[in-house]
Amino acid sequence: MENLLQEYNINHWLIKFVLIIFIIIFINISTRVILSTLKKQFSKTNNIWDDCIIDSIYKPFTILIWILGIVLTLEAFNSDFKIFNISNDFLINLKRAGIILSIALFLNNLSRNFQFAIIKNNKTKIDDQIITEVLTVNGIRFSFDDGSWGLIRASSNKPSLVIVTESPTSDIRKKKNL
Repeated sequence: MENLLQEYNINHWLIKFVLIIFIIIFINISTRVILSTLKKQFSKTNNIWDDCIIDSIYKPFTILIWILGIVLTLEAFNSDFKIFNISNDFLINLKRAGIILSIALFLNNLSRNFQFAIIKNNKTKIDDQIITEVLTVNGIRFSFDDGSWGLIRASSNKPSLVIVTESPTSDIRKKKNL
């Protein structure tokens, strides 16, 4: 059995692979613990920025760790296995793409979380009604206490916005405003 392991050099690459996977998992778990601890501390403050930042960083950071882990694995095995023969330029560009993707995802999440925090904390009103819920499925949908709702989304067939509203109390509200 040892001869078989030595002949195919399984011992060497298998240990390297398992070690890299454990390192990636350890870093991922460690960052999640640190971010969870920070989230608990930030939730005690009145500042919405820190809450938005910490909520926005989870997914992008996890993606970044896994992309960099995959690149590290490819770099480690590129010299061991001549089958892959991946160029260093490709690996460098893959790292850059992972970093750019993570930053873009973070900024997108931050923008969305900040918008929701403003609506939630400031009790934003439309026509003297407080927005009670915001959903981001197929656009931005907001609901009010009386069951009314509005949806703003991109058109699927032309470059414009579509605005849809519905209210069980719209006739009553119209008469009140006349």
